[in-house]
Amino acid sequence: MINKSVNPVEWAGLMYELEDAHEHLADLIADIEKDPEFDERDFQVQLAHIFSHLNRAGIDARLATLQSSNGRLLAYFQLI
Repeated sequence: MINKSVNPVEWAGLMYELEDAHEHLADLIADIEKDPEFDERDFQVQLAHIFSHLNRAGIDARLATLQSSNGRLLAYFQLI
């Protein structure tokens, strides 16, 4: 798991993805509650967007834990 004090940049990236997923999920829930005939296609698109944030958060967390033998971070990047 990413350590905030050891990997502050990676921590910020992880938190961004989780907070953005949280915000989009709250918006989706509100939209569904407002509209009893909420469009299935729109639901699928919005849910895929939420999952993309969660997937990036998981990938970022795993990549940040990859350390070389001397303790330096080998790689950190975001998949789009």
